[in-house]
Amino acid sequence: MGKNFDTFFDKLKRVGVNTDKTIDRFGGLDELYVKFLVEFSNTERFGEIYSAIETGDSAKAEMCAHKLKGVLGNLGMDELFAEAELVMKDLRSGNAAQAEQRLRTMQPKVIEIQQAIKETPHD
Repeated sequence: MGKNFDTFFDKLKRVGVNTDKTIDRFGGLDELYVKFLVEFSNTERFGEIYSAIETGDSAKAEMCAHKLKGVLGNLGMDELFAEAELVMKDLRSGNAAQAEQRLRTMQPKVIEIQQAIKETPHD
């Protein structure tokens, strides 16, 4: 790992990110993983899904939720990934209200992880 990555990854572990498994999935390329984490931290993840649910665009809501689920899984946010799978099931079964409730529960944790990424030195 890079000189300052130990502290960075330790902080992410404390907020629920499975960095060890994910670094392995990135082929040990911790710098590449950090690049994707920084991109994740700078991207709003929920507005488009909420908008699609609000307007009744179930196809778009599913597409956006699927994208969120993939990002969470690829970056090692295992608990959030599992919750996003439930959001997908809710949307597919037509239970948009339950999906939105799950998303609103997930959002603070995502923001916490994004803040941890932004606030911790990683270069």
